[in-house]
Amino acid sequence: MENQKIQSNKQPHKSLFEFKKTILVVDDEEINRSILSMMLEQDFNIIESCDGKEALDILLSGEKRIDLVLLDVFMPNDGREVLKERQKNSKLRSIPVIVCTSDKNIEAECFKLGANDFVKKPYENPEIIIARINRMIELYEDRSILREVEREKLTNLYNNEFFVKYAKEFDSLYPKMAKDMISISINRFRLINELYGRSFGDDVLLTITSHLNRFINENYGLVGKNAGSTFIMYCDHHDNYNDFAEELNDALQHMKNGIGISLRIGVYPNVSPQLDKEIVIGRTKSTADTLIKDFTKEIAIYNEDAQALRLHMEELENAFPQALEEEQFKLYLQPKYNIQGDKIKFTSAEVLVRWISPKFGFVSPGDFIPLFEEHGLIAKLDSYILKKAAELIAQWKKKYGIFINLSINLSRVDIYRPGLLDDIIEFVDS
Repeated sequence: MENQKIQSNKQPHKSLFEFKKTILVVDDEEINRSILSMMLEQDFNIIESCDGKEALDILLSGEKRIDLVLLDVFMPNDGREVLKERQKNSKLRSIPVIVCTSDKNIEAECFKLGANDFVKKPYENPEIIIARINRMIELYEDRSILREVEREKLTNLYNNEFFVKYAKEFDSLYPKMAKDMISISINRFRLINELYGRSFGDDVLLTITSHLNRFINENYGLVGKNAGSTFIMYCDHHDNYNDFAEELNDALQHMKNGIGISLRIGVYPNVSPQLDKEIVIGRTKSTADTLIKDFTKEIAIYNEDAQALRLHMEELENAFPQALEEEQFKLYLQPKYNIQGDKIKFTSAEVLVRWISPKFGFVSPGDFIPLFEEHGLIAKLDSYILKKAAELIAQWKKKYGIFINLSINLSRVDIYRPGLLDDIIEFVDS
């Protein structure tokens, strides 16, 4: 009884079927299927099929994992139809196919249809057949691992690292071809996910992916997924991408009763092969991002002047903290006069701020004020101006015994800041 109890507590061994690779043998001749099955059954799990249609049903059902197909060509619903269907289906393309034939003349046609290798009929040496099968499965498994590393999971497009790698190879393969870099981003994609769900957001990404793949299949190039909801393409040069944008928009407007899905597209035309691809991608995306607040356009073309301006604005933004600390912002006073009566009388002054930078020289308020408003820095500048103006009023009162009113222009952004009134009171009291 004790031995029986010990035996019953043991975990059952997994079936050998779970560890062997599975081969689908497709042939209308039962004798051929039997011969292959006898040759292979010790090393592989064998599933048999008598024609191309049944084989496709097995492959497409996904009920069993098929690691390789041994495919006869000449049979009802012949093997070429299986190969043709495999070319259309990414799932089927992930399964290697070895064609079994005695006709050498059919090999070239089958290679064009995507066959991976051939085994000659009549079957003679089982060791050679088994070695070919194992090698082909290994090659496809290695390719599958590489695919997982180099591609984004949802869309199956190249991730940024491998997109850059293959873009460089594309340049070396076609050094004289004029090429464009294109960035495609979805406006307010997070909001789309929140309003309609992640599943719908994924459908949007897959719809765009489908159209980008179609475009690349019809043109030389490659397509990748950069980050978030941004796609990137590198392809042969086109003078106009309006039709491309219109096709994408039409496809998106047919989703969810035409909800407001819109794109921003940046184009960097005629990319120099010598330019670092990461830099080109960044510039292309920045070009597209200039359309974030402009819904009247969906395509922006990169140019050097605009890029130089963007870089200058970024430098100004980065220089702001040091400029504030070093008091590079100077207060200029524009006097106000009362012109009523016999004598013109000075009454007050308006405070104007000017940025005198050791690096940039005189920086126009027309440049830095909108920039600081956009990037949330204006509140610090307004507080600085308020503090300096209050100090001036206090100095004049102490030194000259007079009180001069100063008017200060505050940003419309700062008006809604909760702590603004507290700051003003603090500066007046001090």
